[in-house]
Amino acid sequence: MKLKAVAIYLVVSLCLSLHAWHSASSSLKQLLMTELPTLTDASLRNSLDEQQELNRISKQLVTTLQFVAVDNILPIKLIERLQVTQLQLLKVTERNSYDSALKWTFNGQKIAMQISTKADFKLVNIALVSLLLTFVFWKSQLVLNRLCTLISKDRDMTKHSNSIDAKNNLQHDCAAFKLLSSKTKLPADELKAICEKGDVKMLSTNQLHWFIIAINNDLSIESALTVAKQPDSLVFDLENQCVIIHGLHIRLAKTPLFYYYWYAQREVNHLPPYLNPPLNKSDMESAQQLSKLMSKYKGHQKAIRDLQEGGLKGKTLDQNRNKIKAELQKVLGELADEYLFISERDIKTARYKYRLNAQGKSITI
Repeated sequence: MKLKAVAIYLVVSLCLSLHAWHSASSSLKQLLMTELPTLTDASLRNSLDEQQELNRISKQLVTTLQFVAVDNILPIKLIERLQVTQLQLLKVTERNSYDSALKWTFNGQKIAMQISTKADFKLVNIALVSLLLTFVFWKSQLVLNRLCTLISKDRDMTKHSNSIDAKNNLQHDCAAFKLLSSKTKLPADELKAICEKGDVKMLSTNQLHWFIIAINNDLSIESALTVAKQPDSLVFDLENQCVIIHGLHIRLAKTPLFYYYWYAQREVNHLPPYLNPPLNKSDMESAQQLSKLMSKYKGHQKAIRDLQEGGLKGKTLDQNRNKIKAELQKVLGELADEYLFISERDIKTARYKYRLNAQGKSITI
């Protein structure tokens, strides 16, 4: 019995330590993935060798993040701090795909981050918490509850297996079944009912993707079919603070919405791609256009004041394009790329110019 208690204590200690380290490391990675794309874009945009610039940024980050304080969820600290032992930013190529979720895109080039951390544990605190958890586990009926949970899971697995079998049997009845079952969380009986609809069977592959996006955004089957059959279109509804893409209403934050509208307006007026202003000179004329638009539709006063006083800056444009991209990808996934921006470097100034991807689309402003 004593050996069993010791074994439980050791397992609890190990699991607790690994969980604390994994949570702290994940929080750091999430923070870096939120901040790095914006921080690195400006440096990469003005660099001649992007990989060399990524190496420089990597070394600087390792120095800056050598020791990182940890916010502890529990009232007692389990980790004092994290030590970043390795951090490398790399361009993703076909040869080095880097199977990692820590990626983002700069100017059509995927950038990957590899990071390793080491935790400085508060060993006394871990020992105390592990001892307490072991005592509770040992003295309570958790073992019985765990057994009941395992039985319940076994039943769920059986049901899930039966559901998979049912889905497999339906594949011959509907060509769209495989795509729908992999992209939605609908049960087999609902999928069967959907696939039996004649309108669904007539959808093209591209229309099916839009149908799935509409379903995943809680639209009814009929409304999702309407969205799927819409042409490629982009409609702005500034009064209701949203855009309508391919018939799907998407609400955006006010300031990014106005910048999105401004880029769309340039496409409608057949203006050339907009060249980002230089660092030492803001664009006052475009700033006045944007500030008037924001004032008309009750935009944020700070954003209006910044434009009126400081002009339109490249950094402001970059930040708002990134916000537009994040919000559209959250709703549309990979299909968002067709409604984002195309960039190219200006030969004379080495700065980037941007335009909205309007090819083959109807834009209504």
